[in-house]
Amino acid sequence: MLLLFRTGVAHKNELRKIYKDQMAGEWQACKTSLHKNSFAALAELCRGKGFIMTTLEAVGSVIRDALDHDGPTIVEVMTDAQLV
Repeated sequence: MLLLFRTGVAHKNELRKIYKDQMAGEWQACKTSLHKNSFAALAELCRGKGFIMTTLEAVGSVIRDALDHDGPTIVEVMTDAQLV
């Protein structure tokens, strides 16, 4: 049985926002070894297809490519955490 997943992810770079919140509250900034993850890269590692959308103009072509792919896909939509 073959299951096809098509998923969209809003990527807001929240690790940076947590640091800003700590500094604004005058709290000690917690150091972490976490890295910004790419969900599109994760899809590729799992034998799927990953797409990254960085501009509004790319919506049509990225969504079309994701739907045309014959397998699991993730569309990673890069967003501004301050605007979301």
